Amino acid sequence: MSFLEEILVSKGLVEVQELNVKIQELAKSIVVLKGEVIVAMEDIYVNYTSTLDDTNHLVNEVKNLETQLDHVTDCIDNKMKCELAASTDELENLSVTLKEATLSCNMVKQLLKIHTALDMSQNVNSGKILETAQQLKTVEEDLIRDNTFGLECLDIFEGIKKELVFERSKHSFNTVKLWLQSVSWDETIIENCRIVTLSLATNVDKQELLEALFYYDLLSMEMNKFGGRLFRDVLCPIISKVTRVDFKDKSTLALRIDLSGRAPPCIDVLNNLTIVLNFLSLQLNLKVDDETSFISELNKQISAEFISYLIKNCLSLTVPKKRDELEAYKVLVEDITAFEVFLKDIGFISEDDKSIAEYSTNVEELFAIKTCEAYLAAARNIMKKDIHDIKQVGPVSSNVPEELETTIHLTEVSPHTFQFPSCQISKSTDELLDLVNEILREIPKNTDMCVVKLFYTARNVFIMYCDVVPEFHERLLNTIPQQSAILHNNAMYLAHHLMFLGPKYQPSFPPVLQSHTTTFVDLVETLRSLAVSVFSKQLLMQKKHIIDILRDSGLVTLSDSPKFPEDIEKAIRQCLRQLALLQTVWQHVLPDNNYCKALGLLCNAFVEEIVQKVLSAEDIPADTAAQLVEVFSLIQQKAPLVFPEPQEIHRHVKKWAKFTELQLVLGAGLREVDDRWADGKGPLAQEFTADQVRHLVRALFQISDRRAILLAKII
Repeated sequence: MSFLEEILVSKGLVEVQELNVKIQELAKSIVVLKGEVIVAMEDIYVNYTSTLDDTNHLVNEVKNLETQLDHVTDCIDNKMKCELAASTDELENLSVTLKEATLSCNMVKQLLKIHTALDMSQNVNSGKILETAQQLKTVEEDLIRDNTFGLECLDIFEGIKKELVFERSKHSFNTVKLWLQSVSWDETIIENCRIVTLSLATNVDKQELLEALFYYDLLSMEMNKFGGRLFRDVLCPIISKVTRVDFKDKSTLALRIDLSGRAPPCIDVLNNLTIVLNFLSLQLNLKVDDETSFISELNKQISAEFISYLIKNCLSLTVPKKRDELEAYKVLVEDITAFEVFLKDIGFISEDDKSIAEYSTNVEELFAIKTCEAYLAAARNIMKKDIHDIKQVGPVSSNVPEELETTIHLTEVSPHTFQFPSCQISKSTDELLDLVNEILREIPKNTDMCVVKLFYTARNVFIMYCDVVPEFHERLLNTIPQQSAILHNNAMYLAHHLMFLGPKYQPSFPPVLQSHTTTFVDLVETLRSLAVSVFSKQLLMQKKHIIDILRDSGLVTLSDSPKFPEDIEKAIRQCLRQLALLQTVWQHVLPDNNYCKALGLLCNAFVEEIVQKVLSAEDIPADTAAQLVEVFSLIQQKAPLVFPEPQEIHRHVKKWAKFTELQLVLGAGLREVDDRWADGKGPLAQEFTADQVRHLVRALFQISDRRAILLAKII
């Protein structure tokens, strides 16, 4: 080693010793200060036995020790590393000791920082609301990020955390209280008006309060409350009710809301909304940071709901339903556009929000949509009208083929070929057809965008009819037979007219519709299916009712009773009354052909059930047979009367001849039965099989040679 190196090493060793002494002294001082601070804070936040009134000397002492530590650190980093090449161990020892001292110093510094924030929070009225909120927020974030420098190892740590939570809660509560006092609401009702007042205090720094709420993470919650009340008590009434907006002074806004329910004109709504939102923008133009402000928070809380309500309850209602009203609407569009620009300028809605713009840029489309919606709404209301409000329809004097000859070139057609049969329909059915004709007449007057929508709206009326009417009138259709008959006629009537709607209006349709299939014929079968299904369901219910009556009567137990069951006549009379009731409600409602088919089906089920029950009897005493003949004569007398031409009952009731033959057999002797069988060629053989006739003979006649001979002949 050279002489110079020896000198340097010797010098370095001396300085190391000096630094070591210095660091040891600093470490002792920090330990003493740390203990003093911990004891003091333990008394305050754990034992609650004292207060730390003056922390300036402790803070100054920490700053002094921190400065000395920084100086020693710089000395080691900047000088000693170069000069202590041969003193690595000493340098490492110094660094470790220095780090320990620095950590203890930072711990003391953090303790005092926490105390300062907690102490400041106890002076809420000192005008340091925002500063206190910032301090508490900083300390809280340090604790959340574990930036505690080992504080969690101290016994006082949990006590400090609890005190921090308590002070933060207390201070945030007071901040909210001051905020609510600075932005207050009042509401009164005088006669038929509700008066809502919003007052803004002028002696409170609302900017500071807003920022304090932000630091306490309460801004969104308070803005949600304010925005909710603003939307509910101010904006919605302005949109839906006649409202007058007044200013009591520059910081007080008052609304006088008419509770009579009248809807205000759209231009008044836009003007009043502009006044209110401009007032808020000017008086509460408060910013927390570059991205957060009073108005931007309102945007988050209520702008979407506000726009939706405005569109539904105001803007959408202004769109005209008739083309001659469209020009006046285009003037209003300019005001709507200006209002949207205003909302974006103050930040109440975002720049990329296009909801309101639709009412200024898509006028034709909105008009088409609104017009079609209005027609469909009108159609739905017509469909909900009483089915039993009826009128008579039928063949008219004008010759329909002649009317259509120019479009479909019909020749040599009967004058009644295209006539709808005489029957009763709901008046609402004609109303519905009139509405569809009105829609189709509007097509030539509109633009290309509208005509396609109008045409498909006309089609949708009939599609909707098949869905709405059976569901809306379901209870009456199931319980009142006349209702299902009328609906049957209604659907058939619409189906009949659908065949002519296309040819009638197609010549007047504009070219844009030529690429579409402008027909309604495909919907004919859908409506007919509806008619059949509704009325068939009613017929099945009536059939079941008649059969249930007979199955509960003595016809089922003919063989079990030696006497004639009295309830047979009662059941048959009940069935005949039911048929007579249906005659009353259906005969002049349904077309004759449909009426005869319906009553024929039910009469057929009636007599067929009777025949089956008699055929199933193993033994029918003579007295019982005679009484059956007498009772069945009631059917012979009354059943034909339910048809327009009673003598033609056999045309509508397939089993009538069979029932008649059964009645004859019940009252006949063996010879008469033989004559009517006529070796399998007589009228009895036309209605019954050989097995059925043999069964009847065995049930009706006692064993004898004559019966045996007859049974042998029936093969």
